[in-house]
Amino acid sequence: MGKNLLFVFILSCFLIDCTINSPPLPRPPQTPYGVTLNPSTAPPGGPQLPSLTGEDPSGTRTQVFPYQINVDTISYMGCPEPSATDPIFTSFKLGAYSKGVQLTDEFKNEIKQYDNSQKRTVLRDSPLINSRGQVTVSHRGDIRIPVSIKNQPLISYFPSINDPITLTDLAEKGVSQSIGINNSFEVILPIPGSILHNILSYLASSHHIALTYNNGSNPQPLGPGLNQYHGRSYQISFDRNLRYMEDIDEYDLLTRKQGKRWNCADNHRLVILRHAQISEEFYLRAKNWHDYYKISREAVCIEDRNALARVGRKAIEDLLPENLFAVGFVHTWERQGESQVLEKTDTPCLTTQTAHWSCYSNSSTSRVEFDERDCKINDEWFKCPSYFSFCTGG
Repeated sequence: MGKNLLFVFILSCFLIDCTINSPPLPRPPQTPYGVTLNPSTAPPGGPQLPSLTGEDPSGTRTQVFPYQINVDTISYMGCPEPSATDPIFTSFKLGAYSKGVQLTDEFKNEIKQYDNSQKRTVLRDSPLINSRGQVTVSHRGDIRIPVSIKNQPLISYFPSINDPITLTDLAEKGVSQSIGINNSFEVILPIPGSILHNILSYLASSHHIALTYNNGSNPQPLGPGLNQYHGRSYQISFDRNLRYMEDIDEYDLLTRKQGKRWNCADNHRLVILRHAQISEEFYLRAKNWHDYYKISREAVCIEDRNALARVGRKAIEDLLPENLFAVGFVHTWERQGESQVLEKTDTPCLTTQTAHWSCYSNSSTSRVEFDERDCKINDEWFKCPSYFSFCTGG
């Protein structure tokens, strides 16, 4: 006990006096403050939640749905502290980078007798042309029950396909890889770091990420009948500590059949480390403590294009702006006498390009422990590493 008290006292002399409120890891999941799993109403002025009666106020149930979004990449960034509105830390991101969006077989069959000009007209005049793809975290038993955070449904929208260039591509080729000129079909599903692990617990047990389509005015999922909806669901499996994705099972919401296979390879998960300047500042702040206990400096991520194979590099280029992030290999500091030298490992990593941004923004974080044997979950000073993981679908 005396040694532990001495340890805390010495460490506090060199660290900023700050506290954090780290959420527990609920297993089985429990509803955290501000998170609603069964919302019944929406706040005034907010989006109307889906009807649970099976009614079709849009009048479009009998219409042939014109298009589908081909999500081929899903990523998860487990940063614990940035807010949901932080522009570079994304939580979940879904992208259709390869095939983008394409006409459904049913719609292509309806317009097969027309020439390209007529196809464009029919597509442009479709009552569902203003529909939007939408992504929610919802219950596996009923996608009309989305998770809400502080009475707001956790929902994000894909860009509208009602763009002249996109419609022309769809009419003439049946597929469009972008919105307009070079704007990707992608959507971010941001989750505040304070409740991130709670949401992951739901996803790991009873919920999934659902891609459905609305009528352009409210988020009621469209479909031809009760419990039949256009779209896909993605059931995500995580490691036991809920740090990175290990597998994704995709299902067609109309047919309930399993969709394409997903690849969540080991080398598609990257340790997130702080910018070298940040880690150096915290090391120097507590240098006497490090020297006294012979603890080496925090590991750093050094950029290296060889850290990922071609497929992985392509996915990273699609998912992350290269002017904000760098991918490389973890380098650890090894003591040699009174000095320390960097040793390269074969572990891929991710870091920010500048010290302005950090996955670990709380000032009480003294050290990000690359070796998970030397850290504890929710430790205020020694953070276990977060990960950026991504999966690709064929």
